[in-house]
Order: sequence, then structure tokens, then C-alpha cells
Amino acid sequence: MGLRFASLRQEVQLPQERIQEPGCHAIVSTEHWQRLYGEESRAPVDFGRHVVLAVHRGLCKTGGYRVEIKDVTVASKSQVDVEVDLIDPSSESFNTLAMTYPVDLVRVSRRQLKPGTITFKFHGLGDLVNNVEDTVVV
Repeated sequence: MGLRFASLRQEVQLPQERIQEPGCHAIVSTEHWQRLYGEESRAPVDFGRHVVLAVHRGLCKTGGYRVEIKDVTVASKSQVDVEVDLIDPSSESFNTLAMTYPVDLVRVSRRQLKPGTITFKFHGLGDLVNNVEDTVVV
């Protein structure tokens, strides 16, 4: 079953020093958010109502790289699958020569999830990330 989700990409500015490494996260509390992004970082959601899914692509040597969470589906009562697309710049495009740190963040309503321990499995990342699942209590 496909879950509805909303992008948070435009709503949050994350500190670069916290997103330099690739990673996948299911974030379930303000404390969890602050462990990842720092005490000064404010989460753009009410964790009593939502879970945040985050994918960090890590350091990219130029602009034009992106990461997008494309689909979130329930695989079983204890597993949710997260489909991710990695987009590379076209060889014909003009991109900034500055280093970038592509990130995608989405929120999922807790009402769509069964309470309990859930493993979020992230797919489509190839060799980018070793940690392709995150198990949390919802």
C-alpha cells in the first residue's frame, strides 16, 4: 500500500557539517532530529503526528546532483519500503563548480503506520550508502 508523504526539502536548511556523509534515516522525535542535525536545528514537523524520512547523498563535487524520495509503501506491518532516485547532472548541463550536499526529506503521517517497531528499507541507492535501513519504534 502506497503511503502519502509531503516533501520538506524547501522548509528546512540543514547544517552542511551534519550532511557530509551519505545516509538514510527514519526520524521519530525532536531528540533524534537534534542528534542528527544539531541542538540548534529546528524540526519542521510535529513528531507526535509525523515521522521524517531523510536521505543524504553526501558530498558531490559539483552542482546538478540530486536525491529524491519517490515512493513510500508498506511492505508488511513491520516494514516500510522507501524508493529513492539518485539523479546525476547531464554531461551537457552547466552546473555550479561548488561542492553540494544533496538531501531529501519527507514527512509521513503516523496514522498511516501501525504502532510498534518498523524497519524502513531504502532502495535505489546502489553502492552510495551502506546503511540502507533504519529500525525505529513508531
